[in-house]
Amino acid sequence: MFDSKNPQRTPISSLGEFGLIEHLTKNTTLKHASTALGIGDDAALIDQGEYYTAISTDMLVEGIHFDLSYMPLKHLGYKSVMVNLSDIYAMNGIAQHITVGIAVSNRFPVEAVEEIYEGINLACARYNIDLIGGDRSMFDSKNPQRTPISSLGEFGLIEHLTKNTTLKHASTALGIGDDAALIDQGEYYTAISTDMLVEGIHFDLSYMPLKHLGYKSVMVNLSDIYAMNGIAQHITVGIAVSNRFPVEAVEEIYEGINLACARYNIDLIGGDTTASHSGLILSITAVGRVEKLKLAKRSGAKNNDLVVVSGDLGGAYMGLQILEREKQVFIENPDMQPELNGHEYILERQLKPESRKDIIELLEGLEVVPTSMIDISDGLSSEVLHLAKSSSVQFNIYENKIPIDPSIFTLCEEFNMNTTTVALSGGEDYELLFTIALEDHDKIKANPNLTIIGYVKEGSGAHLITRDEKVVELKAQGFKHMEE
Repeated sequence: MFDSKNPQRTPISSLGEFGLIEHLTKNTTLKHASTALGIGDDAALIDQGEYYTAISTDMLVEGIHFDLSYMPLKHLGYKSVMVNLSDIYAMNGIAQHITVGIAVSNRFPVEAVEEIYEGINLACARYNIDLIGGDRSMFDSKNPQRTPISSLGEFGLIEHLTKNTTLKHASTALGIGDDAALIDQGEYYTAISTDMLVEGIHFDLSYMPLKHLGYKSVMVNLSDIYAMNGIAQHITVGIAVSNRFPVEAVEEIYEGINLACARYNIDLIGGDTTASHSGLILSITAVGRVEKLKLAKRSGAKNNDLVVVSGDLGGAYMGLQILEREKQVFIENPDMQPELNGHEYILERQLKPESRKDIIELLEGLEVVPTSMIDISDGLSSEVLHLAKSSSVQFNIYENKIPIDPSIFTLCEEFNMNTTTVALSGGEDYELLFTIALEDHDKIKANPNLTIIGYVKEGSGAHLITRDEKVVELKAQGFKHMEE
């Protein structure tokens, strides 16, 4: 661990990396018969019948694992792949797939990230590896150079970096471009998704309890598996911390992670723990199972399909507004107590969201298989446009059908915000947006957990049909972490 001026309680350095991992996971229990091997070896093993799927996670942190004063970026990308493949070979296995999570400040232009990916792609070519997914996030810096990453945005950057990615393995059923990648196991698919949460970008520890952070970090990842109409079963956890966090703080994060695993029947099977110079970073990979006949990709929406959303929208964003307001009040007057009473629902939506596994189970009970699906992490408008683009159809959404909790209307008046804008662009609701065939209408029409908000027709893009029946083009103005 690196030096900090405020060590408290039990320093992480007193345990070391492996001692910390053993301490945090000593009470981990495995629930799935398919979990052949969990934490404690070079890779975890998932039993697929005739063979095992080996999964390993490693993090490389600037200033801890590499020094850019002499490490070329292309070499860094190459080495980062080698570090991980080595764990699979150490199990006497053959590596086939990787996901890549990368967090960069805007002192790195697009061209720098391209160099890293040159090394990653070279490693994949030499070792016959398919790059099938990952996550890119950004943290703040005051020195943008050349092409700023924010000019592309998160999804534009992903598309730019991976546009020439080629898949080599017949088992790779789906690579980058959906909520999760898919590996063909014969009778079913293994779904894999990776997300990163970076301090100062995705969470603020001045009001985010560490236990809630651990819980939320799992929810964010499980949601991607459910968005494929699958069931999540396993996770790996990568965590980078400075020694301003004592052991007890990391224990709180793991309390939340373990609670999420218990509630959602998830096995924590591996991960990595390392030091950080730039605050707290959590990187979680979720692994699940999708039955082939029930798969819902982003690309399956068809003409005359109905557009459906679970739950209600905008609560997480308004919870964030409450927390930010009370933070500013505290900064100006530390003696003031936060006014949070009466806002429990929306605060929980922000601080401790739930993944909608219950909706996947509900749809199975109703015998409804969505034609397309996505989870709402970046705002309804953004996700609608993802489905429209992937499916090459046009989505039409009725403003007066969008489900919004009554408390949001009052808060929007207080904050001088438009409720529809909040629902369309707020983000972090982690509800499921999906399409169903018209003939399935009667199966869901009376269900209080689901709302039909529009329809699909031939064309492109997406439109909002306003309360006064005007047609407005929808634009992606959702919750974007890659912006400056």
